[in-house]
Amino acid sequence: MDRADPIRRVSVVSTGQAQIRPDQLVSTWRPTLWWLLDSWRWTGLRPINAYVIEHRDGLVLFDAGQDRASVTDLGYFPGGMTGGLYGRLARFATGPTETLTAGLDRLGYAAGDVSTAVLSHLHQDHIGGPADSTAMINAMRQRDPGLVILPAHDPAAASRLARATGQVPTLATV
Repeated sequence: MDRADPIRRVSVVSTGQAQIRPDQLVSTWRPTLWWLLDSWRWTGLRPINAYVIEHRDGLVLFDAGQDRASVTDLGYFPGGMTGGLYGRLARFATGPTETLTAGLDRLGYAAGDVSTAVLSHLHQDHIGGPADSTAMINAMRQRDPGLVILPAHDPAAASRLARATGQVPTLATV
């Protein structure tokens, strides 16, 4: 590694696997609701990963993976028609050692060691579980009490927050 390189190592942490509908892989002419209700095929298992980046400025987490409770807690997903449609989108397989906490532990870290977390988007297979997220957020807030976490797709939220509080917060967009 070049001494000028700020990244020491990138590690992959598996938080399970998922099967999705083939229509989710490539755009098709069929409307989403149509293929969602009509499809009976599933893809093979696809990995759900989080990426741990050992950076000279601190530990960076890119995505937090899948929450194990999604396969162990029967009430995890909504019920009714919404839950029925959601259940047709994906099937998850997450073993007891496929959690972000366990993966970080295997690398010699804890969730509280993460100095920066980047969530690519707010799908449940990218945001991790509440225990992992809470530990990371609490540790980041201890280091920076002004930390505000906002969805990256809503930059206007920062402006609203600044107007409401009279302060410009430190932002960690997720």
